[in-house]
Amino acid sequence: MTYTTVVIVAPSSAKAGYVVVVEAKITNIYTSTLVVYARGTVDGTTLDFGVGQILDPGETGSFYASFTMPNRDVIVSVGSWMGAAIGIDATAEKAITLEEVAVPEPEFQGFQFTEYVRR
Repeated sequence: MTYTTVVIVAPSSAKAGYVVVVEAKITNIYTSTLVVYARGTVDGTTLDFGVGQILDPGETGSFYASFTMPNRDVIVSVGSWMGAAIGIDATAEKAITLEEVAVPEPEFQGFQFTEYVRR
């Protein structure tokens, strides 16, 4: 039986070195009130979503974490954790691709020497 659903809200791409904010939206789909925590990783590195929330039936809680985008594509994984008795209930993943940085055109385009005089 599944008690929750998880949706990850995050950009689909980011530049290396930028801070990426991840929102985990967890919805209680059970008939009773639940205490829910978000647990997540970015390519195996733990994300800190902070404290748990008490969610009534049908209620959605938002949990936030952030990380610095490395110089590669990553997968964000988030699960709803409901204590030792149940553990991770529902999970979601989202790929975030590395944005290419555009190389600026040189300022002096077409600059050339037309004459050289040695002194």
